Amino acid sequence: MKRKRIIIAILGVILTLIVSVIIYFKIVEKKQTGYVWVGDSYDEAVQILTENFSTDIVLYGEKLEFRENVVYRHINALSDETLTTDQEYEFIIINDLDGTVELTEKDIEVLKKHVLNGNANLYYIGTNNYGLLKDHGFTIYDRSTGEWGFTCEHLYGELIYGGGLWSSSDRRQSGEKEARNLCMVILLNFVHYLEECN
Repeated sequence: MKRKRIIIAILGVILTLIVSVIIYFKIVEKKQTGYVWVGDSYDEAVQILTENFSTDIVLYGEKLEFRENVVYRHINALSDETLTTDQEYEFIIINDLDGTVELTEKDIEVLKKHVLNGNANLYYIGTNNYGLLKDHGFTIYDRSTGEWGFTCEHLYGELIYGGGLWSSSDRRQSGEKEARNLCMVILLNFVHYLEECN
């Protein structure tokens, strides 16, 4: 009987510690981001993007499996018409994971106008066009082995280049959930960017 009480007491202490740690991290997260991720962080990111900010998410290339509540435009061509927006923030995603996107010189010129000389942010996922985009100034980083993308964002009045948007290890670890995880990573990148801007 005494042993049973000791085990119950130990389990009670462990459970109390676990709950305390969870509460602590929720409080710290709220202080750091101003948002509390109480549920599904994917849905929270969508809510922030659609309710708190004026955003236009444009997808070119392979379709991404966003959840139904994600508002985005899937375009078939890069042009002034398809990339012009009246929203405050524009996120252009080029999804080339399957290696089938063939960017032309005209595509590059349109991207330069809207990203390098405009206000749109570019998120490239893939390897096929990495070198071409680097040669035209969309990233300053050489592609590392296993890296599947980069970001080119407008922040603090200048272009900020980021690498490692997606990687071979992300693909392996995600397994069957790769499509969902990739979409979530992209949206959380958008939220992080918007928090930095505001």
